[in-house]
Amino acid sequence: CHFGAKEITETKPRPIRSCSAMAAAVAAPEMEDLRAPQMMCYQCEQTNAGRGCTTIGVCKKNPDTAGLQDLQMQFSFRLCQLAAIDSGPYEEQCRHLVLETLFSTLTNVNFDNSRFVQYIYQCDELIRKMEDHLKHGGFEGPVTI
Repeated sequence: CHFGAKEITETKPRPIRSCSAMAAAVAAPEMEDLRAPQMMCYQCEQTNAGRGCTTIGVCKKNPDTAGLQDLQMQFSFRLCQLAAIDSGPYEEQCRHLVLETLFSTLTNVNFDNSRFVQYIYQCDELIRKMEDHLKHGGFEGPVTI
């Protein structure tokens, strides 16, 4: 069998390396960022080496802001889950809030933490209203997580 210009004559199976052996082969400074990151931000195209920023963002976002954005995303996901069941009278409010909050994390131009805290409170309030709407509207499935 020929592979390029070299003939392959070895027939012994190659040993399978364990994950820990492979991790040990990676340079220690590179692994340190992945073992205990201060943050894990992968929300934009500027992420460090395409793997995410772990100490401070290339965009200068700090870990507190990244954490608030991640939390805000979880609240937006919950709104979407509830809307998929039945958003009832809250459809327009839900649609507007989800679009606004998602856009706020993607633009990476304003890292005002108080804005993300407000979004989280707004989402939480709407989630409670939508869960109550479903509970009182006869929905028989689980509403709360």
